[in-house]
Amino acid sequence: MILAIDVYYIENQAKTVGILFQHWTNTKPDIHTVITDYQNNIAPYQSGQFYRRELAMHHSTIS
Repeated sequence: MILAIDVYYIENQAKTVGILFQHWTNTKPDIHTVITDYQNNIAPYQSGQFYRRELAMHHSTIS
């Protein structure tokens, strides 16, 4: 199973979407699950500090 995750930010809020599928060659009908998570009070962006902002969103989505 493969999980693809993306995070979208608006000011201090974030929406994370994760898509579970079996193979890289799957098409839209082959998507197993779509996971959505919303968070408020997100840390500000800091160049080179991935773990302070983005990693927390990924962790919240897979937990």
